[in-house]
Amino acid sequence: GGGASHTAEGTQLYAKYYNSQVQQFQQRGYPADVAREQAGRSLSGALYWGEQPFVGTAIYYGAAVLFLAAMGMFVINHRIKWWLLGGLIVTLVIAWGNNFLLYDLLFDYVPFYNKFRAVSMVLGFGQIMVVALAALGVQKFFDKSIALERKRKALYYGAGIVGGICVLAFMLSGTLAFTKSAETNVIPEILDSRKAMFRADTLRSLLFVALPAGVLFMYLRGVLKPSLLALGIGVICLFDVWSVNTRILYPEKYKEQTVVAAVNPTQADEQILQDPDPHYRVLDITAGPFTDTRASFFHKSVGGYHAAKLGRYQEVLERYLDPAYPKDGSRPNNNPVEHANILDMLNTKYFITQGGPQQRASNLGNAWYVSEVEYVPDADAELEALDNLNTATTVVIDERYRDYLSGLTLQRDPSASIRLTSYHPDTLTYTSSANTEQLAVFSEVYYPPAKGWKVLIDGEEVAPFVRANYVVRALRVPAGQHTIQFIFAPDSYYTGKQIALVSSILVLLGAIGGIGFYFYRHRELPPATRFVDERPVARAAPTRRKATPGQSATGKPIARRKPKSKGGKRK
Repeated sequence: GGGASHTAEGTQLYAKYYNSQVQQFQQRGYPADVAREQAGRSLSGALYWGEQPFVGTAIYYGAAVLFLAAMGMFVINHRIKWWLLGGLIVTLVIAWGNNFLLYDLLFDYVPFYNKFRAVSMVLGFGQIMVVALAALGVQKFFDKSIALERKRKALYYGAGIVGGICVLAFMLSGTLAFTKSAETNVIPEILDSRKAMFRADTLRSLLFVALPAGVLFMYLRGVLKPSLLALGIGVICLFDVWSVNTRILYPEKYKEQTVVAAVNPTQADEQILQDPDPHYRVLDITAGPFTDTRASFFHKSVGGYHAAKLGRYQEVLERYLDPAYPKDGSRPNNNPVEHANILDMLNTKYFITQGGPQQRASNLGNAWYVSEVEYVPDADAELEALDNLNTATTVVIDERYRDYLSGLTLQRDPSASIRLTSYHPDTLTYTSSANTEQLAVFSEVYYPPAKGWKVLIDGEEVAPFVRANYVVRALRVPAGQHTIQFIFAPDSYYTGKQIALVSSILVLLGAIGGIGFYFYRHRELPPATRFVDERPVARAAPTRRKATPGQSATGKPIARRKPKSKGGKRK
């Protein structure tokens, strides 16, 4: 089904709903060109029916290249083919993600596997292996040491495997549901478009298996010369991938160079920006709050979008706040407005709605003191407890942090206060005042202190904060008036700088030493015998041997003269 970046033009879905989709986006305030683009993406995204949450585009190896790679497995007589095939299988298994039987094993134990943004990225490596197999396979067809019969069998086997898969897929198209596992009540135009695209691509793929197979067959029969074979294979493979790429980079995507207009604040933005306190957050619910980035241009936003997600924060969004989640339908009414306690914890002071800005008086600020602690056995229970938690007075903390709070007796102090006085992503400064020791909660996403966060109270480093309410930070604050600082200064960074500096110096010294050694080796003093006697040595007279008939004394043949005729001319 391609993905949201493909064009859906030519499908039943596009023909029936494109214009109405454009009108809907224009009614929401999008310019005409942007509305057309968004409408196309929404329709194209609906044509994907796999199990991934969303797909921008497909990774296409090429039907012709896959055929050549399959053929290469039968004609290449070097063990490199098994390395390439094994590598391809590994990349496919990695790209399957949680659709693979042993996914948990890979995720928990394979280094860096859990760092992938999308595991399907690894298919790029598989593409290199397929192309290498295909190129080596074609190369072996020019090798005269390989028997003609073996080449013929490799051709038949490769075409049979890849072409057979295409034929089987077309035959099974009548039995497939063409729906995702979580989809219900899919409109007929979507199902018909998916089915039509699937059938068309299976036939197209079969054609691009038959074309290179036919060219190779004619070469084996002696009809084509090697140069024409290479040219034909190249043209077919190029046209194969080119025609699929035009589904992604179609003409409408090519635009004249223009200057991007600045994002202008709306009336709601201007009203919010009049607030003298800059340290608050805003949630724009006029569009997708966690996909639209306009509000982030002017405010500290609860929503917005970034490709690299904060994992713990993203889980809270998917569980409670983002209407686009969860995909399994377990919480169909996932509305951010319904979870005011979580928005309060995130210091959400304003909503941006269609009617303008709405100020919220219940937001808890950048930090606040709590009077109760609720312990839970693990992180799952901690996340679940947020559903009905009074975040203003109570904090949920994982059992593993109980020792940190040992000996702390919480007493409500109406006069206690804590506020943010200076903000920078690497340094946050607060002032606090309380008559008794307190537990402060900070509206900042939790990041393990071991990764580099240090906490200073009145300039002295203290025990770091702990995780609270699954996603924010909690810190014991002593009685009295204090200045609290959160400073991000990871030791790994500064140690890495020193290691990099020393390594650079060693590499530089090694390069200088290597150059010096090279010149020393190749510029040695000449041997002493050179200075003994450089006068020319007299050559001995060549020995002469007895001449034989027809040869000179040196052994060279003597040219015989022809006898003269009576007229004086030589015969």
